[in-house]
Amino acid sequence: MRKVGPILALGIFLIAIFLILKLSKNNSYSITQTQTPQPTASALDPRDFGPPSNTAHFIKSIPTHKATLSKLPDYIEIDFDAPLKETSNLTIENGDDQYVDGDTIISADKLSMKRKVDHLAPDGRYYIAYSACFTNSSDCLNGYFKFAVDRSLK
Repeated sequence: MRKVGPILALGIFLIAIFLILKLSKNNSYSITQTQTPQPTASALDPRDFGPPSNTAHFIKSIPTHKATLSKLPDYIEIDFDAPLKETSNLTIENGDDQYVDGDTIISADKLSMKRKVDHLAPDGRYYIAYSACFTNSSDCLNGYFKFAVDRSLK
């Protein structure tokens, strides 16, 4: 007779759970979890640019990776600590389009390359891809960085 009490309590508990579940299915309301919206990066937000891919001998770039500029730069310039061959090159891309004006120019001391930006280039994110060919190597090293132009920041 002692075992009847716990078994009876367990039975009542299971019936109660069953009824709660059954009733909750018949009601038109449901309990849902809401998620706090997370901030998303805009098209020009540097948080969404990811890390640059710089090569050996890279010192700096103008503009810098993740920069958001209020106007289009005249040139993209990349400095290195080793002399470059004339075959070094850089491209200026926004989406599927390239916005270059003229050829890549290697400086007289051979430690930097630059390329003029097309003055008709629109606002947006720019991907600068470069191939640095050094005089002390037969290989060229490829790298990239990104920046944005947003003229509304003036």
